[in-house]
Amino acid sequence: MLLSNCFRPYLFRRSAVLRQLRRIVHGLLSALIILSLLIGATPPAQAAASAARPTPCTGSEVFLPVIAAGLRTFASAWQELTTPDAVPPRTLSYQPGKTYVYDWRVEIDTRSGQINKEGMRQEDHSRTYVTGRVLVNITGQEAPDHFMGNVVIEDYATCVSEQGVSEAFEDPDMAAALRIPLVFKQRANGVIIEVQSAANGIISAINLQKGILNALQATIDPTQSTYAATETGTQGTYEAQYTLANDAGSLHIARQYTRENFDDFIFQGTDNASAEMTTRIDQRLDPTLGVIRETVISEQMRSADEGQDNPQQVTIEGEAAWSELTSVGSLRHVETIDTPVQAAALSAIYRADAIGGVFDPAIDYSGRAIDLETIDLDAELDALDADPSNPLRLNRLWAIIDAGRVGERVDDFATRIVAAGSDLARIDAYLALLATDGSQAAQEFLIELAEGQTPRSTGIIAAAGEAVRSDALMRLSLVAAPVESSFTAVATLARGGDAPLNKMAVKVLGAMAGNVARTQPQTFEMVTTTLLQGLQTANDEQSKALYINALGNSGHPNMLTLLDSYFNDSSMLVKNAAYFALRKAPGPAVETKLAIDLGKEELPPPTKQVIFGVLDQKRPLGKDAAAAVDLYKTPMPAPQGGTFKKNWDYKLGGENAHVTLPGEAIVATPPYSDRFDGHAMQRAVGKVWQFQKELLMMKLSTTPLPDKQRFDWDLTIAGNVIYDESFEIQCQFTDTVPVFNKAMTLFEYSFDYPITWVIIVSVTIRVSAHLGLSYGYDFKLCNPLNMSGELFLTPTASTGASLSVGLWVALFKAGGELDARLLDTTAPAKAGAILNMDGMQACVQISYDTKPLTTKLIVFVDYYRILKQKWERWKTKQLWSYETKAFKGDILPLTCYQ
Repeated sequence: MLLSNCFRPYLFRRSAVLRQLRRIVHGLLSALIILSLLIGATPPAQAAASAARPTPCTGSEVFLPVIAAGLRTFASAWQELTTPDAVPPRTLSYQPGKTYVYDWRVEIDTRSGQINKEGMRQEDHSRTYVTGRVLVNITGQEAPDHFMGNVVIEDYATCVSEQGVSEAFEDPDMAAALRIPLVFKQRANGVIIEVQSAANGIISAINLQKGILNALQATIDPTQSTYAATETGTQGTYEAQYTLANDAGSLHIARQYTRENFDDFIFQGTDNASAEMTTRIDQRLDPTLGVIRETVISEQMRSADEGQDNPQQVTIEGEAAWSELTSVGSLRHVETIDTPVQAAALSAIYRADAIGGVFDPAIDYSGRAIDLETIDLDAELDALDADPSNPLRLNRLWAIIDAGRVGERVDDFATRIVAAGSDLARIDAYLALLATDGSQAAQEFLIELAEGQTPRSTGIIAAAGEAVRSDALMRLSLVAAPVESSFTAVATLARGGDAPLNKMAVKVLGAMAGNVARTQPQTFEMVTTTLLQGLQTANDEQSKALYINALGNSGHPNMLTLLDSYFNDSSMLVKNAAYFALRKAPGPAVETKLAIDLGKEELPPPTKQVIFGVLDQKRPLGKDAAAAVDLYKTPMPAPQGGTFKKNWDYKLGGENAHVTLPGEAIVATPPYSDRFDGHAMQRAVGKVWQFQKELLMMKLSTTPLPDKQRFDWDLTIAGNVIYDESFEIQCQFTDTVPVFNKAMTLFEYSFDYPITWVIIVSVTIRVSAHLGLSYGYDFKLCNPLNMSGELFLTPTASTGASLSVGLWVALFKAGGELDARLLDTTAPAKAGAILNMDGMQACVQISYDTKPLTTKLIVFVDYYRILKQKWERWKTKQLWSYETKAFKGDILPLTCYQ
């Protein structure tokens, strides 16, 4: 509770790979406290502190330590509670016509630091103070146990202190808004049962007043001294653990709750389940006054990565971070006076309200840190041209897209694509942003480029090659809301209107249908029906696999029934496609089917590999499915009669922010194969806090034919099979083939919370990446007495996350934008086998090469112009920027089994 709660959303458990995100509690609990708690701040013309009243920073050498010492002593004195023999009265007994005056003070203390493998530590420290005068006016009594009143806040100010420098802020406009009363009704047991607010009041001021009410309410049981109570506060409904005790003749009311105790947590956007908080509220009910005489709210928040206390535990990139936040605040009764006439006579028009915090629909709380008035889009695009493979550049443009400044300039993007010539990295970055924008104009350009029939598109294709057509078509599979004209154009390509792209168009059509399954159910049904008809009329294994993959992209809810006959198809290509199509299919029946079939002895190893990969994507699994996966993953210490299997799942990062590279290799030689069977699967999965997304997955198989060796591979992008190929090669061959090397905007989540004092916090996470995947092989199979073969799958991932956090109080929004180059890693995996007269030897090796990671934190303060209905930038400051070391090593050293 108190102002410190405004930082709960970004007190996540720190990831050990992303030290940038690990410092978020300093950046957004220290740096943001410095600038974001400009609660009463105004533009420079209004920022001067009032000379009529001392501010919290006046005489800070004396004032601030006194607050700190007093509140801490007060809080610590209440930590040990004993059940008394005689308990004071357990009811409130306000006196109508009286005003209870409270002194309101808060201290927030933050510390954070980092540690690396050399044991170095860095520490930062800051404090923030808030003060005010609260008037609780009791205007009437409906019944013996129902009181009516209102609350106002006066003399509201804040002070920020860091490195011996303090600054105070006041806002006369906000002060006036806080003097408009918030009306309430409260039972004698402490529960707030009704709230009314001024119909034309400023929501931010009303929210702060609700926070005061929340600090003065309780659920007092008339008989029990230890109990649990469900209550509703400014953040929602939760269950609190209560303890009541006699404290020098007063009733001491203590309660605690955490984020996990909430049944209904108020937020908008995507809830962040990783947020942690622990709150303790101590109140003293004075039997003489009949009111809460003092409230102390204390919190301690701590976030630490692996390795804080042991440098040897720090993960690959060699950085870990820790942070602590201690907050203590109080409301202390100072006097009781007769209620002023103006406080009892309410002149405003009031409306029914509730104690819960409210989001102002007219205000964008987002902490995007984008100042639209000063954005130079041409300069931003120049920066992207200079470094198109940097995911942080994509994130920056992504934020501008969200702010609404790109869709209108699609032609400018097209001009820059033309200017890029044969620079595929630049073209690719712009196509990624067009798919992210997803406007009709952006989709029309992607279609134009895929069709390749206009002078502009033919010029681009002539300079960059035919690959840009398939790239543009692939990007349509990532558009969140494809329009009707896009479906029509892709369907035309899928019907064979353009032979080079018709197969990809079929799969893209399935992915587009999946993207509108909920918003356009009729379109979804029409497209999937067409795909099912195509499957039913397919007469060869390649065509069957094509339509099955397209249906799998759609995520049809009845996939298990639709594909029932194809799980037993004689073609391994068709069979494997059918199982893989279940990756998006919902329901326990799908999981049961996969778990049972994974254990079937008659299924060939490549099919089991596909089933294993699908189940692995569906985690967390039920008990039976988890047991089947564990059994399948049981390692083979040596080749089993000509078959070798090895799987791996290495995590680059910490618990809450990482990239994993799960994969598997299967090698089979006689007697299980005519010559040489090789099957490999490699995935790249990204996670930031609880948000996880499948980035890439490639399956590569080679099987013997009478006089040749056949290869089949397919590539899944963001959950959709888009690329695939089959070919045949003679008995001796070697090659390395780059399959994918593209920029991707991966996922975005935003969530807003009202904190206990109803300060709004907005958190936006964006993750972009530049992803690559290549495969290679080196086979010598001409001599059946001495055969060898190796398969290579090498994923590369350069992943960047941008975390924007905004703290919105009064007429100010302050926050920070953290750009973090999370991962830049190449992880080649190699599996091979040699079969000669001495038997079979199988080897596997997985390495990594992590390049330096970079990060920077920029904090900002915006002032909201109510009449103009827009934010204006006031202050911006870059707090820190740094880089980690590069590391190379083996995830799994070269290991051979014989």
